[in-house]
Parts: sequence; C-alpha cells; structure tokens
Amino acid sequence: MKIEKWYNDIYTCNRCGYCRQMVDLETGTYKVCPIREKLGFESYNARGRLKIARAILEGKFNYNSELVDRLYTCLLCGNCKVHCDPHSINIMAITRAMREDAVNMGLAPPEPLKQVDLNVRERHNVFGEAASKKTNWTKGLNIPKKGKTVYFAGCYASYRQLQTARATIAVLESAGINVAYLGEDEWCCGILQFVDGSV
Repeated sequence: MKIEKWYNDIYTCNRCGYCRQMVDLETGTYKVCPIREKLGFESYNARGRLKIARAILEGKFNYNSELVDRLYTCLLCGNCKVHCDPHSINIMAITRAMREDAVNMGLAPPEPLKQVDLNVRERHNVFGEAASKKTNWTKGLNIPKKGKTVYFAGCYASYRQLQTARATIAVLESAGINVAYLGEDEWCCGILQFVDGSV
C-alpha cells in the first residue's frame, strides 16, 4: 500500500486539531479546513483522514466507497499542513497515497474524474472539447508556434478563462518577452490525474 511510505507521519499526529481549527487571540477561532466547515464530520478533515490511515495500517479498517468519498472531497490546498505545528505532517501526500491505493483497488477515481481521464486521453483536455477551440483566445494576437519562450496556457485558460490567457500574453509582451504558443498541439498537463491518484 502507498500509505505505508507515510507510516511515520501518520503516527506522528497527536490529534491536536490545529489542522481543523485554531484559536487566534487577535481574531478568535480560525477555521483551517473549508471542507470540514462545509461537511462537518471529522472524517472529512486531515485529522480524521490520518486516523483512518492509521486504522488501515493496523488492519482495523479497509478502503471502501464511503472512504473514497472522503478522500476526494479534500482540495489538497495544504492549509492543514501549514497549521500542523510543530510536526508539519504532509497530509496532502498521505491523502494522495490513499487515493492511489483506492485506484489500485478499483474503488476510485469517482465517475466524474473517470470522465476527465477519458477526456484527457482522447481529446487532450479536461473538458473533452475539440482541439480547434483551444486557440480561440489567440484571435488577433498573432502568436507564433515556435520561439524562445513558449506560453503553456492549459485547459482552463484555453477553454474557460480566455481573458486570463490574453492578459498573460499582454503582461509578458509589456515586459519585452515575445512568446510562442503551441495551439492545438498543446496537451493537458495532467494535473487533475496527478491529484486524483489515477496516474
């Protein structure tokens, strides 16, 4: 199992709760985990997932569909690690390892992420849209396909946040940097597959 690599981190947790909320003398209680705040249960936050990981290592608990739901609600934002004082337990790496274990057991990723994987494999973008739409944001910019500096726009900037890609080019050009863009030849970077544990 992938989580075995994180044995020491899992057993280092002393369940202080700083990964879920802290008391700040100036501002009051500071809530650390947005998912825990939304869904409420301990199993949705870092401390709960660490306890589950420990139970799995000890053979007291097994991976199942309910656990997969908990694992995939985590945003992997890292706020829990930032507030894990003094240990800095790498809960994102542990959560990712648990996701990988679930994938290897055939329990994950969830159906929506399977569709994303399929889209990336077949259409080279997370949305499954035609490659010809990828260059819509470049209209009127005359960006070459080859150059010393290549701008990687990615799926969201290319298909959903066109103004972000255009603004990035404007900033780079105002700094005197001439950029190229791969256009339809640019494939998804695969970050969602990395995060979901499927690759």
